[in-house]
Amino acid sequence: MPWFKVDDGLASKIETTRIPRAARPAAMGLWVLAGSWCAQQLTDGHFPTHMLDELAGTQESADWLVAAGYWEALADGWQFVAWEGQQPLRAATLESRRKNTEKVANWRNKQVGNPVTNAGTNPKETLPPSRTRTRPNQVQKDSVQRVERVGHVYSVEFESFWEVYPRHQAKRDAEKAFEKVQRTTELDVILAGARS
Repeated sequence: MPWFKVDDGLASKIETTRIPRAARPAAMGLWVLAGSWCAQQLTDGHFPTHMLDELAGTQESADWLVAAGYWEALADGWQFVAWEGQQPLRAATLESRRKNTEKVANWRNKQVGNPVTNAGTNPKETLPPSRTRTRPNQVQKDSVQRVERVGHVYSVEFESFWEVYPRHQAKRDAEKAFEKVQRTTELDVILAGARS
């Protein structure tokens, strides 16, 4: 995104002081809004006539900007004087965007297959989702580790439960039930129940 740059000496510039004090706030306000619009639209400082009303400007303010030397009047609007060298040019901005897009695309291509930096798109990723909940007496050690079994990843907590669970059938269904119960029950209570 290009920025419209305003000199910190704007208030005391000779061009600014050429505008009468009574008309100065409106004229300079228009100059700033028009400059911002031109930078956003990449017009290289061309401000079209139809935008004057859109930005709540007046012909009088535009005339003062021309008289002060900030703008040059054109048939279809105005041109900022000395835009080049002070403000971002369309060609340079588009080239910068192109390079940035290329840079991001290259970075993304390098991340394919990297399980640490591309966890969201790598189907072989085995890192666990973030778990932020904590309960008193809950077993926290190794809570972020995962154990992979036959193409499916089970949490360490579930594996602890499975070891003491007497009925070793339908492991995935048991995991779903375990996760549902674990939302409201502490792990040590679940393990004690499975042992009894």
